[in-house]
Amino acid sequence: MNKKEMIKGVKEAINRDGVFPYEWGRDKPLSDQLCLTGYTLGAMCLLGETDIAKRLMKGLLWMEELTGKPGYLPRCVYYGNKEYDYIKKINLYVGSATEGMAGNRIGIWNDTSQDQYVGLFFGLHFARRVEDTSISNDAIGLTARLQGRLVKDKMRIKNEDGKTCKHGKLNRFFQHIFFPYMKWTWRDKLTLKLMPLMKLQDTLKRIMGNRLNRSNFHMILCGLFLISQHKPEIKKYYKSVYKHLKNEENFVFNAMYNVLFNKNKPVEEIIERTPSRCQYVSKNCIVKRDYIVPIEDRPVSHWYPKEDPYMEQIDNAEYTNRYTTRADCLLALAIHRR
Repeated sequence: MNKKEMIKGVKEAINRDGVFPYEWGRDKPLSDQLCLTGYTLGAMCLLGETDIAKRLMKGLLWMEELTGKPGYLPRCVYYGNKEYDYIKKINLYVGSATEGMAGNRIGIWNDTSQDQYVGLFFGLHFARRVEDTSISNDAIGLTARLQGRLVKDKMRIKNEDGKTCKHGKLNRFFQHIFFPYMKWTWRDKLTLKLMPLMKLQDTLKRIMGNRLNRSNFHMILCGLFLISQHKPEIKKYYKSVYKHLKNEENFVFNAMYNVLFNKNKPVEEIIERTPSRCQYVSKNCIVKRDYIVPIEDRPVSHWYPKEDPYMEQIDNAEYTNRYTTRADCLLALAIHRR
């Protein structure tokens, strides 16, 4: 799949509201919509795809508006008509152009975790630097509101009801991602030095037949990459964590490593052999281990390939097959070619 086809896929995947559709799993809508929209925004800004970036920026501002709380965005927007205890329906209805969902009340998953904000801030970092002022001004404004809200809420991600999200209490590492000019203490630096110990946790899980969720590594490496844009001396900690993953051929991890250290780890060649349709996770894996995807099912990318966004039930096959937008490939290419 070439770059042109991948960009076309991203355009088709973004709905009219400017966001990616929710995903499905365990008979429920489960989504990384916010962070995927953020990462894709960063990719489009780096690639100069201004029109797509504007749509994504519009989507993020719309998500903020849905919560009624400036500086807070939900994890995802749900368009279906089913009721879930964690999906809050709001007084807004799906329009007629949304693939058969017209008339349904829009819902929001208002339990946004810190990994969603990493993707959001990742995209805003690059959006603030584009020449198109309609994008950069919106990105600057949203960043300021997010930071102001986090300060007001004492470094906690709190939803519009004032409740701290499940993974919304930010430790100092995440605070440094969201506030790049914050002063570093010796404890902060000690945390960075201890990060490579994640590989020991991963090793122990492998002995037990599992493995550490790759989203943890994705979140930390993207965070370290962002911090390194402001403080280049931090990049050595990226390298210390990356060493444990270098043989997994994750093209996003490789791309960031290449930029930070002027290396030439494979990126484009991995993308070339990545299929546009791939198996996701077995049902048993969905039931037993939320969000965990075996490496044989997802060898090159952290991101979740997309299935039919309006599907209200998973099929009876052993595996749920999902199409991917390949926005993850575009992010790797965008970073790699900077």
